[in-house]
Amino acid sequence: MAAISSCILTTYATNVDGYGRRKINNKGVLDHRYVYVCHHKLTWKDIEGKVVRHLCNNPSCINLKHLALGTQKDNMQDMMRAGNRKGGGKPPVILSQEQTQQVRTERGTQREIAKKYGVSETVIWKIINNKHPYNDL
Repeated sequence: MAAISSCILTTYATNVDGYGRRKINNKGVLDHRYVYVCHHKLTWKDIEGKVVRHLCNNPSCINLKHLALGTQKDNMQDMMRAGNRKGGGKPPVILSQEQTQQVRTERGTQREIAKKYGVSETVIWKIINNKHPYNDL
């Protein structure tokens, strides 16, 4: 889906994936989620279990016209449709159920495990903490 207007980039520092991060009540939150919640007068509970998708495929963008609430499955489908493939043109890595179980038994740092499986440290953290939604695709 092509965005009609220009992206508005966060002024906060970005993480390794390009998402702006800010502190709210001493807790780190993603800037685009904060902007979405505030603009729509929602609470964090209202968007629990949902993702705020970037229709423009720019993780640093906070333009409300480019943000939409959805599921991780919606987000992955958006990315596939747009051809936005991180990692130098490789398709996104979706671990099998077997690999997900193997990750839980691995020894080493999250960085080491992520490198072994070709995914981000965030994916490894989500698997270890039973918050990994990607296998539902």
